Amino acid sequence: MCSILIDASISKSESQAHTIALTKRMVHVRSRITRRLSPATAIAACLALAVTSAPASASDPEPAKVEGSYAVFNTPGENGERDFAVEEHIIELIDGTPSGAEIHGSMFSWTRDTVAQALAAAQERGVEVSLAIDAEGNNGSTNNDPDNEAIKTLKGAGLTELVFCTGDGDSDRQQTGCIADRDYSINHNKLFAFSETGDMTNVVVSASQNMTNSQNNLFNNAVVIHGDAQLYAYFGTHFDNLLAQKKNNDYFNSDDGYFRTEDNSVTAYMFPRADSSGGTDVEAKSDTVNLVLGYINAQPSDCALDVVQAQFTSPRMAVADQLVRIAKLGCTVRVVYGSMSDSVLSTLSGTENLEVKRFEDNSSGNENVVSVHSKYLLFEGKYNETADRQIVFTGSHNLTGPSLRNHDENLLKIENATTTGDFAENFETVWSRAKCESPETGACP
Repeated sequence: MCSILIDASISKSESQAHTIALTKRMVHVRSRITRRLSPATAIAACLALAVTSAPASASDPEPAKVEGSYAVFNTPGENGERDFAVEEHIIELIDGTPSGAEIHGSMFSWTRDTVAQALAAAQERGVEVSLAIDAEGNNGSTNNDPDNEAIKTLKGAGLTELVFCTGDGDSDRQQTGCIADRDYSINHNKLFAFSETGDMTNVVVSASQNMTNSQNNLFNNAVVIHGDAQLYAYFGTHFDNLLAQKKNNDYFNSDDGYFRTEDNSVTAYMFPRADSSGGTDVEAKSDTVNLVLGYINAQPSDCALDVVQAQFTSPRMAVADQLVRIAKLGCTVRVVYGSMSDSVLSTLSGTENLEVKRFEDNSSGNENVVSVHSKYLLFEGKYNETADRQIVFTGSHNLTGPSLRNHDENLLKIENATTTGDFAENFETVWSRAKCESPETGACP
């Protein structure tokens, strides 16, 4: 197997916007990573990576590209009937993984035994399964509940690796991030990777959904990216860091905190990201979402920005200010949220071209509360001086202070017509369904 250094250069403008001093990110792909690939895929990966380590010439082969990506969504029923689409698709991917292949996963909260059983069966048939799971606090909660059947299944499955994240510090405050190690750090990722499943190879899945029952009566999303050996290897390194609990409270600015595919269709941003002094202060210049939205400037024609966020709080006021600025450019901005700080709501209210809806349907006829747990921003228009772009930003990342500074999180930027089309269709469903009704209080604020 090969051991190659990938040159994942960042454009000058992107480097400036992200206040990154280095002009290159170097990602080591060790032989341990390439062993995650099937033999034929590993050889192709080595060849593709070798191309990136030397100057290109007219005779060089084309760099590896993402073969495709698509999205999957939970769409709960009008009366709160649960939709298991995301969970069922993850199980389908697990069941399609053959002996000798590898599955990696990272999850915040886990009670769904159906997924755990599928992973146990995969390990039994010869798949190497490695998981990094949040321990959910020092005082006991979901994942360390002795009656949690899913966790009992995982612990009894003889998995290749099973890590419950813990903190290094002495604080009695929650420290259950695998990488983040501050007070109240958690591993909030909802990630899977498959070396091979069905007719796909090098598969990365990033979702908004935890593996719990109530997540299935909430709107949730997952994106599946396949066919890029470099992206898969990058996430292999990320999973290594999670499993080894390689602590870094400024992980974004490490060599492993950022990656962009050769065809520019996928960019990965990892968290936690420290402020410029290494701490957790509110700071616009080190807010990743604020910075990527800063690429939206004067528009040659109408543009649109649609946002679905489970949580949007005041430490991310810079993002709220960007939404107002973008609306004032003439873009149509629509925001659906589950919970939002009063200060953020006040900032967004009363701006032309900007509409906001809270979604919490707990009306008397509902079987379960329906709301949004999805986390995405969907943009169409001129971005970074290039017109007619369609981009979605999605992952585990909420618009909160801890998601930026304290948690293990991921955010992906994806430009793929199929994927953005999937998200556009989903947003129209969420927008049309969004209402705020509670039997206790009537229309909620």
